Amino acid sequence: MYAVFAVGLLLGVLLFSFILIPAGKSAPLVTVAVSVVIVLYGLLVVRGFAAMGYIFLAAGFLFTGIAGSMVLPLITKKGSGRYTKADKTGLIVIPAAFILTSILFFR
Repeated sequence: MYAVFAVGLLLGVLLFSFILIPAGKSAPLVTVAVSVVIVLYGLLVVRGFAAMGYIFLAAGFLFTGIAGSMVLPLITKKGSGRYTKADKTGLIVIPAAFILTSILFFR
């Protein structure tokens, strides 16, 4: 189950960093909301003992959202609203990494 938690941490960091680029300060809120959706899916759809894996996955997302909200003032930059080349690259690479990680760990 700790491996599922680690995958949740990895996917949570990828989601957080992807949302951070265009949305900025609402990235922790989105990450925590995804965690709640995963818990609800596990409890209402999967049910039973199998839902425990989804709860560990959601715990990884939740931990990322809480930790991200604590470091958010340190990682946000004040400046123009324009995207840099690194931001544009991140908007392409991060979703690809998220999808590849999901496919590799959940097949």
